Formats: sequence, C-alpha cells, structure tokens
Amino acid sequence: MEKFCDNSSEDRIQEISVDNRFVKLLNELKSCTEMEQQHIIEEMNEYITVMDAEEINTTFTSNVYNKIKQLTEKNKLFSENTIALLKHIGFCRVSKNSLSNSFNNSFLRNVILGMITKETMKKEGRNEKHLVDLCECYLMQDKDPNETFILDNCIPFLLKCALSKEKNQIQRKEVEIALLAVSNTSEYYNAEEELYLEEIKEIILHHQEHSNLTWLAYQSAWYFLIKRLRFERNLVIIVVSELHFAREAAKELEELTKRVNWNKKDLERKEEESKEVDAIKRWATTMSDYFRLTAQFKLWNGDYIGLIRCFVELCRKARENEREIFEKYFYLLYKMTQLSDENIGDLLDGGAVNYFVEELYQPSLKYEIINTSLRFVTNTIRQLKKYTANEEDKMKNKAIKMKIYEILEEEGFEDIATSFRNNQRFDFVDKIVLMKL
Repeated sequence: MEKFCDNSSEDRIQEISVDNRFVKLLNELKSCTEMEQQHIIEEMNEYITVMDAEEINTTFTSNVYNKIKQLTEKNKLFSENTIALLKHIGFCRVSKNSLSNSFNNSFLRNVILGMITKETMKKEGRNEKHLVDLCECYLMQDKDPNETFILDNCIPFLLKCALSKEKNQIQRKEVEIALLAVSNTSEYYNAEEELYLEEIKEIILHHQEHSNLTWLAYQSAWYFLIKRLRFERNLVIIVVSELHFAREAAKELEELTKRVNWNKKDLERKEEESKEVDAIKRWATTMSDYFRLTAQFKLWNGDYIGLIRCFVELCRKARENEREIFEKYFYLLYKMTQLSDENIGDLLDGGAVNYFVEELYQPSLKYEIINTSLRFVTNTIRQLKKYTANEEDKMKNKAIKMKIYEILEEEGFEDIATSFRNNQRFDFVDKIVLMKL
C-alpha cells in the first residue's frame, strides 16, 4: 500500500502500457486489507474518470474482467470493493458512450447474472441495496443484456431507488447512477407500462418542481422514457403535452450552454465542464431518437421555438472547438425540415433559417455542410408548397414563405446559389428556392 501511494507512483503508472496498467493495479489489490483496497480503488476510479472512450475500451478487456472475477472468488478482492470498481467502470462506459463486447465475453458476466438471480429469488432477507448495485454493474457493462431478465429483475428496483427525493450529494449520485443504468436499456425492449410509467413520470415531474436531480440523471430519465415510444405510442401525448419534453430539453440545454467556456478545446476542459459537454452530447442523442420516433405525429407546439433557438446557439458556439456537438445539433435542425410543414414557422421564429444562410458565408466549408445548408433552405420551401385545402393554412404558409424570401434577399442568397450553379451536386437549388411565390 505504501509503495502504491508514494511520490513515485504517478511516474510508475505512466510507464506501464494502457493495456497492462489495470492488471498490474489489480494484482496489487490482492495483498491489501479492505480499507487499503478502498483507497487504491478510489485512485483507480479517479484515473478512469479522465479516460476517454477509446482508453476505456482499450483498458477494460475481457481479461481484466476475468481477473476481477478471479480475485473476488478467491476472496482477494472484497465484494464491496468489486462493486465500487465495476459501478465506476460502467458509469464511465455509458456516460462516455464507450460500450464494447469485453464484459459480454468475460466469465464475470455470468457471475453477476447469477448473483442478481439469487438475490431476487429470496423471499425473505432480500438486500435491495446490494441488488441495485448488482443491476447497475450489469446494465452499465453489458452491451446486449437479456430483455426478460432486465425487465423483471432490474428495472423495478432501479426505478424504486431513483424515486428517492433526498438532495444530499451521496443520494443524488446513487439516483444518477440508477437512472443512467436504466437509460442504457435498448429501445427494442417492449417494457409494460406498469413496470415503469408512474415511477418515471413522478421522477420527472418532481424534478421539474424541485430540481433534485443532477444534469445526467434528468437527461437519463428522459432518455429511458423516449426509448419506450417505439412500442407505446400513447406515450407521445404524455411526453409532449403533459411532461413538456421540448420545453424541458430547451431549459436544460440553455443552462448547460451557459456553463461551458466555448473558447476552450476538449483537452483543456476541467472535469466538471467535461461532464456538462458530455450531457449536451447525450441530449442530442435523446432528441434525435425523439424526432425519429414521433415524426408521424402532428403534435408540434410552441415549446419547440425555444428548443430551436438553443440548437442554433449551440451550433454557433460549438463550431470551432466542439465539432461533434456542432454536427449533432446542425443535423438535428436540418432533420426538422423533413418532419412536417407545421414546424417551418417555428424554425423561422427560432432563427434557424437565418443561421443556415449565414453558415454558407463561412470560410473553408466542407461539402457536407454546404449541401445540408442548401437543402435546409430548399426543404423549408418544399414543405410550405405542399398542397393544402385549408384556406387558413394556405394564408399562413404564404406569410411564412414571404418572410423566408425576405431573409434570402437580405442575405444575398441568390448570389450564393449562383456561385454553386456550376456544380451539378447543387442543381436542386435553382429549381426550388428561386421559384416565385
């Protein structure tokens, strides 16, 4: 223990390759007391926290998981320390989107499954805290968990844990982990509403009133619910009109955006700011799934204008130093033009039309950005030119088209379009955008 914690430990760790680093540290654990192990695992967890997705995948191979299994079975690694290590590995895997097959291909997977089954089958003396820990280890590590198993044995216990309304830091972290684990379940799992709906609604509504969840916990609760839309279509009205997904997502994104210094690059960010950047990326994934799963529903409302404004602001702020975020929200805005003519007015009011025209003036544009920006404009016109027998809708669409053409004229869009005419890949611009009303 003293050897691990001396002043040369950092240099010694840096000399070990990424592939072997944790195997070496795990070997050091077997000769320590439980308290000494806790200290080493805390050090290990701190290092895991600053790893990126690639480093996590490189480090935690099936061999490392098998080593953890061997140490635990031989009582060389105390059970609570095993849980603490596995939960943190899983937490970082999911929050940084670095899932791989290494846990699935290890012997440790079946051990964890067996432990969960044993605990759930107890009629008396069930340790629910231990069960929740095991379920979190499993759901955050397994790339392809068994559907029936997790629906029957994991989801109810994790949501019960997440219903905690305590605001102390330890409990908030436990709720965050539980919801992150739940959010990692596949959208293809057809969970019955009685397994989750009332609980997840209560979690979301309570946070809306009392702000008791962390950034990641609240996003995870929404992500789990959005995934259920694939099979439970009646949830759409609840998500849109009762829980106000678009309004809440806009509020979260607006606050997160304020907390990030966009002049910094990713490697320059402190740990807390990196978490907020990761949360912004996860919201993009949640909303992409939402728009994909609800495209056929006519439930667009005024909540979306604020969301569009947030997307535009994020594109502008993230363009230079956070290209992943820029591209995620750039393409989310573009996809909105493919959904319905109902949302074109909101795209206009939210500043998206102005933004996509402005984007074409940026230097050194890639083909994909030029193409998407041009198609954004043409799609808005195309949607508004769709036939409608409703005179009120006709007048509304004509007014929106006039505003859009005013913006195009002010921004000199015809000159922009002309500059691309010699490129056959952009011949669609003349046919639609420059048509008279």
